[in-house]
Amino acid sequence: MKEPLLCSLGFHKWRNYGNQIEVFWQEPAPLKAGIKYGVDTSVGLRKSALDVHSETVYEGRECKRCGIRLKRKLVTNSDGTLSCVGWEIDTEETKKM
Repeated sequence: MKEPLLCSLGFHKWRNYGNQIEVFWQEPAPLKAGIKYGVDTSVGLRKSALDVHSETVYEGRECKRCGIRLKRKLVTNSDGTLSCVGWEIDTEETKKM
């Protein structure tokens, strides 16, 4: 069976499946810049200036057109939370609904 054109170009139509999990990630805090009394008070990125974000996501996804199934690669952080580091092909035979 030939793969649909849009999927071969990388434009899949995803449907989420599996359990919902909460993942966490960190991003650098935005720069605080300003001028006060004619002096530049810009604060550069500090190593400790990180914003922590979280989101509830599904464990996997499946393309509605071509049927490829992907599951999240999860790692446990030092504080016990989960982070997603990418996707891998789901080789599990039974479908999770």
